[in-house]
Amino acid sequence: MAEMTVDQALAQAEAFVRDGDLDKARKLYQAILDDVPGEVRAKAALAKLTEGESPATTTNDPPQEVLEGLVALYNQHQFAAVAEQAGRLTRQYPDAFILWNILGASGAQSRQLALAEKAFRRAAELAGGHPEPLNNLGNALKEQGKLDEAVDAYQRALAAKPDYVLALNNLGVCLQEQDRVDEAIEAYRKALTHQPDYAEAHNHLGVALQLQGNLDAAVASYRQALSIAPKYVDALNNLGNAHRDNKDLDAAIAAYRSALRIKPNYIIAHNNLGVALKEQVKLDEAVAAYKQALALDPDYTEALSNLGSALQAQGKPEDAVAAYRKALASNPGYIEAQIN
Repeated sequence: MAEMTVDQALAQAEAFVRDGDLDKARKLYQAILDDVPGEVRAKAALAKLTEGESPATTTNDPPQEVLEGLVALYNQHQFAAVAEQAGRLTRQYPDAFILWNILGASGAQSRQLALAEKAFRRAAELAGGHPEPLNNLGNALKEQGKLDEAVDAYQRALAAKPDYVLALNNLGVCLQEQDRVDEAIEAYRKALTHQPDYAEAHNHLGVALQLQGNLDAAVASYRQALSIAPKYVDALNNLGNAHRDNKDLDAAIAAYRSALRIKPNYIIAHNNLGVALKEQVKLDEAVAAYKQALALDPDYTEALSNLGSALQAQGKPEDAVAAYRKALASNPGYIEAQIN
């Protein structure tokens, strides 16, 4: 799975089914679910192949064609419609694990987080300790800012499956948001012990190490993530941040520009590029970078404030004031624009 996208893996699994190699298909669908629990297309396909072997398939499920219809809508990104239909079906099939899981996934995708939480709680009850819905529940709780409850959900998932790398990574992110950086690092390292090629965990470990001021180790973690996933733009952006903190501005700029070659509309990288260029006193280039970020999001407060600072350094006080006023209009409590 580390070398394939989910869509590529699903296509390969479908090819195995067509060729009659059902064992390989089952294994690949399961590998997808190990990487992306709650992936409803893999869940439905595995349920069709493996009747009775998982909590996803029970005699309480709706007909297979109904599930396939929900999956088709989900694939079309019609998440609100899936949530509405799945919610209605749960009243008819209240003990269908896969239905509650689909409802939770569609609720999460459509940002109906309270609905996602409710659905994953029910899925966890029906799964009888199965870790996947607990991890999904943790995600829904974390997105609502319920960090203590999210940590508890991830830990319950890990009690059921200690080598569940997705839950370990998610636990690390949640702990990091609680400023429990040492514990977050421990969670990421446990994930990497079980799956050394887990690029996302390497990236998150780098962020945590950078928060500790361990910049060389952070750079090494980002580089490890990029050796696994060379187009991982978040890792490239974070690598740029670490180089910038380490006063290696040329390396920072190179990392940001690499990220932008891959993802030209990566707003944060445009802003960060501007910051690094301004620190090199390349003010015209910095202004251009901030304006590129603002072309993508005119209300990006930090870029507006940074643009004001660069314009001020260029000796353009009226333009700088205009940028600061826009920053404060988009976020009246933004301190940087007030200080500048």
